[in-house]
Amino acid sequence: MRCELTRCEPWTSLVSLQGDVRRVFGECDGLVWAPPIDVEESREDVVVKAELPGMTREDVKVQAQGDTLVITGERRHEADTKDRTFHRVERAYGTFQRSLTLPVEVDGSRATATYEHGVLTIRLPKSEAARPRDITIDVK
Repeated sequence: MRCELTRCEPWTSLVSLQGDVRRVFGECDGLVWAPPIDVEESREDVVVKAELPGMTREDVKVQAQGDTLVITGERRHEADTKDRTFHRVERAYGTFQRSLTLPVEVDGSRATATYEHGVLTIRLPKSEAARPRDITIDVK
């Protein structure tokens, strides 16, 4: 039996992977962005915080059902760009959609959302079935 050494070319694999991703998702002319999100859970609820600076309530839509939360919105570029030359544009603009599977089922009908200092905070009470219950122990 004969063993052969094969030279590994990791960059070739990465270039090939990059091409595959572009073919699947298509080429984009602009930046694709999604707001960063934190998800935390307490005994009573799940809290989701999303950074959405410069947006208004009308720019964002939030939906909750079961254990899924969907946040969609659009951050628009300034409309009046006449007589200006941009030398650098690093902030992302356009539409986004974030769909999150929450750690537990929530009661979307009792959810609340606030927007302060560019941070959207969504408080989602856990459904009754998902809430922990204390069980009394009978001693005999």
